[in-house]
Amino acid sequence: FPTRRSSDLRLSKVLKKSACNPFGFQIIVVQILGMTTKQIKTPDKIIEFLGRENRIYPVRNTKGYSVSALLGCPRKAFFQKTRTSFEKIDLTQVENNVWRTTRGNFLHQITQAYSWNELEGKYLVNVNGEEIPVFGRLDCYDPEEKNIIEFKTMQNVSKSASEGLLPFDSHIKQLQIYGTIFEDIIPVEKLTLVYLDMNDVVSFEIQKEDMSNWIVSKVTAIENAIKSKEMPDGQVNSFCKLCNYQTTCSNNKNGIEKPLSVLEAKRR
Repeated sequence: FPTRRSSDLRLSKVLKKSACNPFGFQIIVVQILGMTTKQIKTPDKIIEFLGRENRIYPVRNTKGYSVSALLGCPRKAFFQKTRTSFEKIDLTQVENNVWRTTRGNFLHQITQAYSWNELEGKYLVNVNGEEIPVFGRLDCYDPEEKNIIEFKTMQNVSKSASEGLLPFDSHIKQLQIYGTIFEDIIPVEKLTLVYLDMNDVVSFEIQKEDMSNWIVSKVTAIENAIKSKEMPDGQVNSFCKLCNYQTTCSNNKNGIEKPLSVLEAKRR
């Protein structure tokens, strides 16, 4: 901008760790040449985009389960399968959460490093005489190394790894489940888990393990709950903030306590 004497330029910035830009900082107050700006509500279209990217508006899968559903909250899977009414989430209360996930989706473009990426597979589980499909989708597959590669995004990758916090048990299990699902489709000899943030990449070799019994157990438990109409306990964690069934869950014991959603009058 125009050249002015330093005495004429009054510039002050208050920086706060946030999710409003890729660099992780939010400008709260800025004074330039006597003009003051202030923090405002994030534009609705940005919030709506983040909601779509994070699948806040879910698509029902009437038959079968994704690997993510089996690893996640059994009560949520129960709600999805029993067509429980969706609830509207106040996305303004979870902006940071949805931006972090969306930023992770952007980083996932690294899957383009391999020509074999976003591969889909199906695994059939027999429950009470009925075949129930379990669906999985790989980030990447290296056919030369016969290696399934899964990417995860988070903050402070190097620090977390140095402190022995990585890899997470749920991520290990997810990759082992992929190995079980896909070994009848493609040769699988290696499993690799790669953590990314805006600065670093850390990778781990994961031991293969047959997860077929675990898959059958999880699917059977949810299917039996649906048949008996007995709601399973909730698996309360940070992802509850992005769940479309928070109010219904909170109205039943062993679930979330303070919902950030509102029950809609009409089912979609």
